[in-house]
Amino acid sequence: MVAIFQMPINDNGPPYLQHCCNGALISDRAVLATAYCLENCGGRASRLLARLGDWDLYSSIEPIPQRDVRVRIGHTHPEYSDYSLINNIAVLELSTVVQYGPTIQPVCLPEKNYTIGSEESLIFSGWGETVKPARPRNGHNFFKKVALRNSEWDICKEEIVPYDLSNRINLHNSLVCATRQHVEIPCREDVAAPVVATVPNSEDKFYLHGLMTWGFYCQQPGRTATALTNVQLFREWIDETLTRISSTTT
Repeated sequence: MVAIFQMPINDNGPPYLQHCCNGALISDRAVLATAYCLENCGGRASRLLARLGDWDLYSSIEPIPQRDVRVRIGHTHPEYSDYSLINNIAVLELSTVVQYGPTIQPVCLPEKNYTIGSEESLIFSGWGETVKPARPRNGHNFFKKVALRNSEWDICKEEIVPYDLSNRINLHNSLVCATRQHVEIPCREDVAAPVVATVPNSEDKFYLHGLMTWGFYCQQPGRTATALTNVQLFREWIDETLTRISSTTT
């Protein structure tokens, strides 16, 4: 899990880092996020900072220190639509190589032959608010995980449309859906936060299933479905992008 921060743009802007979206580490030089993540963070990848291995977003004191790495370039999918949020994916190329450790590890990417059950369990992770806010009054914001469930695309499409007829989302095939398992759900602040699924025929291995594209309205808990970028659909484009990144550093 990676927290993405926008650095101060000029002397007139806020003098502190602003947490603006999230992502998932997929190699020692790249973070997978959404294209909307870049928009939400001001549109300039060179002004972004990726924080890895963090637990408390509001504290610099950690049992194992986090690592901050600047983003060098943002590679946005060429067919991304900022209106409908289809093909909403981007690779953030980091400025330096990341050293892996106990709290910093890349997530597995889905293989083409992976299939997921209609109600298979998923795990969301992030720092955004949930239905039951987990942020204590002493100013901490702890990393949290929420259990979700895979939702059939056709069913999800029917559930999402009535939520907000003015919303720009279109349930394109570049999106998949998840719904709540219990009372807790992620919220709209969790832009590009990763959602993982269990690797087929394994018990303790996970792969990146989706990235938060259109989140829950936590103030309206009756809304149970959310849309995720379908990472598996973009595996070939991701691999090509990683190859280009590798070729520039060798």
